[in-house]
Amino acid sequence: TEIYTLSLHDALPIYITEGIDAGGQVRLVNAVFRRLRAADREAQLIFCPTWYWGDGTGAQQRPYLEILARELHPDIYVFWTGDQVVGRVTRKAAESYREIVKHRLFLWDNYPVNDNQPTMHLGPVVGRDPDVCEVVDGYMSNPMCTQNEANRIPLLTCADYAYNPRAYDPARSISQVILHLGQSEAQRRVLKDLVEAYPGMLLHAGGTGYNPVREQFNRLIAAPHARYIGELYIRHLEDLHARLEQAFPGRYAAARKTLGDDIAHVRRVLADKYGQVAAR
Repeated sequence: TEIYTLSLHDALPIYITEGIDAGGQVRLVNAVFRRLRAADREAQLIFCPTWYWGDGTGAQQRPYLEILARELHPDIYVFWTGDQVVGRVTRKAAESYREIVKHRLFLWDNYPVNDNQPTMHLGPVVGRDPDVCEVVDGYMSNPMCTQNEANRIPLLTCADYAYNPRAYDPARSISQVILHLGQSEAQRRVLKDLVEAYPGMLLHAGGTGYNPVREQFNRLIAAPHARYIGELYIRHLEDLHARLEQAFPGRYAAARKTLGDDIAHVRRVLADKYGQVAAR
């Protein structure tokens, strides 16, 4: 694979105005693509438009996408993230969007992305139609930051879905991932518990910053006289943190930090409500 570096400063007299300028974007992208094809006739390019989600029928979306349909080079792929920026991915929305933009689509799956927020999404990818592959031509996932090693848990389910969408079973997939990544029973148990603690925003219709540990804790202590159940939950999290470090010494550092930060947060919340919680 060759990587090409393009110098556009003086060579391309192309300007994009402020705001959403579909025509200016197209001129720039087409110019870059021509340069790539001049260097390699097989070069491919994926363009992420301003409106990269939805069915394309919105009052602002449609006119913009229609310009891309007319003016964007026909060989260029277009990124699309699904029915929303984050959430469901349906064949119906994909067909509508592709019909309007009239270019091949690349599904940029916004999972398990956390946008560098203090949370994790470790459960299997869900909510993707099994036949969307008949509409899109490619698949790419958007991972978490900074939990690089923990990314392997949900990303392997994304790969499983992309490989055979019609046969994809989320429960089977995440079970196989845990079996694959855990080399011992202790490792598999701790990975299972970690996934259960952070099952992913898709299961809760949350955004990229959705934190299931903090949300679960808030639900538990919302009831009257909930100090005991809150303390039990904190003990469970502390035990999980210790077992993760013991089962994977020197590994999953970013995931352990996220979990540790969540433990510190919920301890403060409980202390504010009931007084200081004894450290383990």
